[in-house]
Amino acid sequence: MSLRHGAAVARLLDPATAVLRAAAAVVLAANAVRGIVVAMQARRAATEAPQSAPARSIARTYAAFVGLTLLNPMTIVYFAALVVGHQGGAADSTSSLLIVGAVFVAAVFVAAASWQVLLASGGALLGRALASPRGQLVTALVGNGIIGLLAIRLAWQASLG
Repeated sequence: MSLRHGAAVARLLDPATAVLRAAAAVVLAANAVRGIVVAMQARRAATEAPQSAPARSIARTYAAFVGLTLLNPMTIVYFAALVVGHQGGAADSTSSLLIVGAVFVAAVFVAAASWQVLLASGGALLGRALASPRGQLVTALVGNGIIGLLAIRLAWQASLG
């Protein structure tokens, strides 16, 4: 659909904009209320019958991130750039190319390893906090609260226009 067609459709819907915003506000408000009720019920059920989720070890999380890094296309591009960049360097000696390549690989390894340790340990700590019944409740309340605020904003816009 071209921009011209979109403008034509917008002109056709213009008289109903306030009604459509009000309807969208009602739907969002209903979703927010439902989400909050479901979260409270889930919290109550978790309190009555506590079940512990299997904890994922930091080592396993780290290994998963290392695997994702190895599959990352940008990692492959970096190494390909290193190889292609030094193919035309006939003036460079083979030993200097090996040293530069080894330093580059070591730097990439250290940078990637430190980043992966930070992500794995931070993710494990945050995951434990958010996987708890309290963390799930807070996440659900905040998320549905934002949806409720969007509903209020839409209702306010509908009342103005």
